[in-house]
Amino acid sequence: MASTGQLEPECSRRRLRKETLNRKRCLFVIRALPRPQVSMTGMLRGEEPLSGTHSSGLLIAEGLARRGYEVGICVLHGQQVLDTSAQAFPSLEAAAKWLQGGTAIWVNYGDDPILDRINAIGITPILWVHISVSPANRAWLESGRVAAIVTVSDTARMSMLRSAVHGRVGRIYNPLLPSFRVPDTACADRFEGHLAVFTGAAGVTKGLHHLLEMWRYVREVDSSAKLIVAGTAQLYNSQRALGSFGLATPEFEARYVLPLVSRFGSIAGAGIEFAGLLTPRELQQLYTRASLGVINMNREEYTETFCCAAVEMLATGLPVFSVARGALPETIGRTGGAILTAHARPKAAAREFNALLSDSKRLRRLSAKGAQSVDEDYTWERIVGTWERLLERRANIESLSGRWRGPKSVRYALEYCTGRLGMPWLLDLDLAALNLRRLRGES
Repeated sequence: MASTGQLEPECSRRRLRKETLNRKRCLFVIRALPRPQVSMTGMLRGEEPLSGTHSSGLLIAEGLARRGYEVGICVLHGQQVLDTSAQAFPSLEAAAKWLQGGTAIWVNYGDDPILDRINAIGITPILWVHISVSPANRAWLESGRVAAIVTVSDTARMSMLRSAVHGRVGRIYNPLLPSFRVPDTACADRFEGHLAVFTGAAGVTKGLHHLLEMWRYVREVDSSAKLIVAGTAQLYNSQRALGSFGLATPEFEARYVLPLVSRFGSIAGAGIEFAGLLTPRELQQLYTRASLGVINMNREEYTETFCCAAVEMLATGLPVFSVARGALPETIGRTGGAILTAHARPKAAAREFNALLSDSKRLRRLSAKGAQSVDEDYTWERIVGTWERLLERRANIESLSGRWRGPKSVRYALEYCTGRLGMPWLLDLDLAALNLRRLRGES
């Protein structure tokens, strides 16, 4: 009996040490990558063209690994991450066996069915959602299917303020790809050149159609205005079919590109160049000679919850033009380097765009403010540090978000108050009534 009494504390100490070590293990679950192989080293050097969602997930995984965490990456569709400090797993089952008591982080951008697979092997992940939080996401947290929710802006997490478990919902902004901080010598006359750059997936989700609708009026007023479109519909999937211009789907090109060809005789006549998919280093070089950047022009709130492309532009000193919707006022509007139009009509937005493009002094002021703000708020080191604090303080991650930076609208007040009063059903009933009226065709 005496010997047994001596062994039990030692077993307990070993178990405690093992549990402590396992808490330093992190598994990142990603649905797919756009190519069969992606190099982490290449990404850090600015040689891998990736969406902001993909690059952010890989950057945080790599950053935590470099800070001493045991990090695993599981890409469910089988694509490989090369040259990484993390450990790659070919399947969720293999990853779960390795993870043990560690933390799983599911990088989600609308791929909800994956949760069934994750839960089925005994993992309750942190949901890192890159789109707005949905009612389904909220139900997962409240029922225990996910351990916590991390959003990329306060705007995206607003609907979770009403929840009784709002303390397990936090905001962490996306990190700036480090290669954009490498200084490139900007052209001295960049703000006199009337050159605009659009970056993003070529399609309606990133608002390129609204820019092309606006560009007709821009070009009619300013024949020196030029636009380079850096992007393709293949950003998320390299196998997607493109139209004859090599930009977007055939349907998109027919609806939004051909009218410009008819009006100006050709794409070149409209002052537009389609540059295709560029690496971050190529983008950086382009930005340093451009006058103005353009990102998501969608006015639908759900389409932009952060915008990595805008932050990358600002980091190079390129001012940004877009719309005052979604999370853009929160994430880039407050930097002092962006102009976000309130005009919904293309012709009215074009007047504001033309006035800005021709004002080199104003562009220089925006350039300096935007670059400084990005360097203070969105660096890789800063954002990885926030993730590290989250992993140590999972009980109440809401406090890590700091002060609310999203819109303090009437909706914010209602969401906040119902959550603190423990009466989320008040807003749920109102939403149910609204949906019922819509189904009935009522106004």
